[in-house]
Amino acid sequence: MSAGSGSTAEAVPMIEDLSTNGTFINSKPLGKGNRIMLEHGDEIGISRRKGVFEHHFIFQTRTRADPDTSVDEDSPFHRDYNLRHELGRGNFSIVKLAIHKRTGDQYAVKIIDRRRFAMNSKITLALDREVEILKSITHPNVVRFHDVFGDNDRTFLVMELVSGGDFMEYITTRGLLGEAECQWFFRQMIMVVKYLHGRGITHRDLKPENFLVTEGRQLKLADFGLARAVGAEVLSTVCGTPIYLAPEVITSTQVAAYGLKVDLYSLGVILYFMVSGRPPFDDTEQQLVYEKIRRGDVLWDEDVWRGKSAEVIDLIRRLMERDPVRRIEVEGVEEHVWMRKSFGDEPSVPLQHSSQSDRSMSGPPETPLDPGDFSDAVTVATMMDDQPWGVLVAQDGENANIVLSKASVKLGRRPDMDVVLSDPRISGFHCVFALETDGGTMLEDNSANGMRVNTVKIGKGNSHKIHFGDVITLVPENQKQARIDYVFEQKFARNMKRSLTDTSDGTVVGPGLKR
Repeated sequence: MSAGSGSTAEAVPMIEDLSTNGTFINSKPLGKGNRIMLEHGDEIGISRRKGVFEHHFIFQTRTRADPDTSVDEDSPFHRDYNLRHELGRGNFSIVKLAIHKRTGDQYAVKIIDRRRFAMNSKITLALDREVEILKSITHPNVVRFHDVFGDNDRTFLVMELVSGGDFMEYITTRGLLGEAECQWFFRQMIMVVKYLHGRGITHRDLKPENFLVTEGRQLKLADFGLARAVGAEVLSTVCGTPIYLAPEVITSTQVAAYGLKVDLYSLGVILYFMVSGRPPFDDTEQQLVYEKIRRGDVLWDEDVWRGKSAEVIDLIRRLMERDPVRRIEVEGVEEHVWMRKSFGDEPSVPLQHSSQSDRSMSGPPETPLDPGDFSDAVTVATMMDDQPWGVLVAQDGENANIVLSKASVKLGRRPDMDVVLSDPRISGFHCVFALETDGGTMLEDNSANGMRVNTVKIGKGNSHKIHFGDVITLVPENQKQARIDYVFEQKFARNMKRSLTDTSDGTVVGPGLKR
């Protein structure tokens, strides 16, 4: 028998049965090789003979579960999970830390009290829609759905735990963000909106509070209660948070409806707030705010915007365009000059998502590697005169970023590959990233299980053109293995005269790709 604590957001006492005679928890056999979370008051029995334990213990801890006496402890959710402290709350729900009793894994569980809107079919429909959407999407910038439980009174949504707080807290605790950092976060927002819109889903409630921030400064979009899939019908209901609403949402009726571009307007408001530290409308009364949104009466105070780049102001104006037909498209945002701008000596923002133990959110943004250290980030095969033209940004804290500098970069486990990854999930010759003469990038899949681009399978022997912001899944998830995701960043044109050691674009590259 062994006992220990978890190493995630909260210490979790676990017990594992390594005995030959059996270990019993509350008179139930645990089973050799099995482990379970211990709770305050649990009875531990060892060496049972004729129904009597030779050794008997009571486990006590100062950290107790947060009891919910209104919920049946024998319900399926409570049989599997232990509830702890509150993480947040909304109009109809409360979010708490949940710990899986058998594994000790920690999650955020959204507990929705259905009794509060039992007579409102629209809210019930919104809840059901949120569950279905969360089940259908997988993206590194979306909070991952894990499970759902329900009874007549409550629904329990078990989600990925993101312990860094929401993006509004991040902004307000740090004051004004520099444009380099704004660009870093906004790129992530555009990537996830592009992913959703590609599946016909509009979020309808984009705001800083609905983006969570990991300790590696990765954004995770949450709260899909107002999201809707746009099929043959278009959206025609007024919903969302007033200051982030597009003009067509406010003026919508059953006749005049709106579509996916409402999310782009909301992103424009978020970018305005990130760069200036102020909202774009100075009224607090809702109807007055609505009127200014309809008229496009956005504040452009010279004192506030002095020193801000003309490029970011242009992008905000295009995003907050009153007419949805004239409003910029997602592809236009990706190609906008500000999104591809290098900020030189300004504080850079890491392109690598580090692990929680590597960096605290409270610290300043990382600075580029010293030029002398840059060569450590590239394999021997890529240390030539070629200019780095792209980077694959790791979406977890375990993998380093992958720099693309040769015209054709082979990746795999074999030692003759340009980028060697020793992970057993990677095939010997896994794939090829090739820079085309027109500046585009082709991905050739040679893997055993088939790579994915934005969750769509390529297939062994097939090629696919990839673009800025695409999510590249080297290894898909299944019952035996976790997925490996990267995001493709096309940093600069290959024909630009730059030194290999020039990292002035703010790129931070993980050392030791040859692993």
